[in-house]
Amino acid sequence: MDKASIVGDAVLYVQDLQMQSKKLKSQIEGLESSLKAAERSQGYADTPKKNASLDNFLPVCKMIVQTDLMKAAKAAAAVDGLL
Repeated sequence: MDKASIVGDAVLYVQDLQMQSKKLKSQIEGLESSLKAAERSQGYADTPKKNASLDNFLPVCKMIVQTDLMKAAKAAAAVDGLL
C-alpha cells in the first residue's frame, strides 16, 4: 500500500468513528429524556388510587434506562478517545 491509500483509509476510519460517536450521543440524549419522562410520570403516586404494579415497574424501568445510558456513555467515551 502506498502512503496515499493508507491516509485515505485512515480518514475513512476516523469519519466512521465520528459517525458512531454522533449516534451514541444521540442515543444518550434519547435515554436521558426517557429517564426524565419516567421520573416525571412517577407523580402518579400522589393520587389516591395507587397502582402496585406500576410502583414496582417504574423503578425497574429506570434502572434499565440508567444501565443503557451508562453503556452508551462508555461507548461514546471510548470512540471519542480514539479520535
